[in-house]
Amino acid sequence: LGDVSSSSAGEVAVGGLIGRNQNSTLNIVSAAGNVSAHTIGGSVYSGGLVGHNWYGAISYSSATGDVNANSASAHAYSGGLVGFNNGTISNLSAEGNVSANSASGTAYAGGLVGYNYSGAISNSSTTGHVSANSADAYAGGLVGYRLLGAISNSSATGDVSANSAGASAFVRAGGLVGYNQGGLISNSSATGDVSAN
Repeated sequence: LGDVSSSSAGEVAVGGLIGRNQNSTLNIVSAAGNVSAHTIGGSVYSGGLVGHNWYGAISYSSATGDVNANSASAHAYSGGLVGFNNGTISNLSAEGNVSANSASGTAYAGGLVGYNYSGAISNSSTTGHVSANSADAYAGGLVGYRLLGAISNSSATGDVSANSAGASAFVRAGGLVGYNQGGLISNSSATGDVSAN
């Protein structure tokens, strides 16, 4: 229990429990407290439980607290549970507000996962506001940006916003998923206001 914060000149991964989980299994774990990460020289991965989940499995776990990721020069990944995921996650819950901000890269924010690459998500839920702010911004109540991987039996509750000051920006916001490419979504729902500017 307690807040976690990090500031770095290079790439940084910060989680309420683990910064980077690689090829490992997490089962029945939890974290409570705010998570904040900032970098001036690379990408940042921030998660309520795990900042960067690399081919790891996470199940029957939870995170409570606000999550924030800020990058001055690259991408920002922020998730209520996991910032960046390409593993299998199931039976999870996250509660708290999530934000991702990048001055010159792309911002990915999700109530559960900021960026999901081919990982499967099932039986999971989130509660809280989600916002992504950058020239290119992706925000989703459950997942900010999803490339492949199935989502099933999951839900998101809370307002979602994606905001950009760029003239030729890509801005995507969704109650469940901000940007969805490939894979199946089934038996899932979202509740809350959605805006993109």
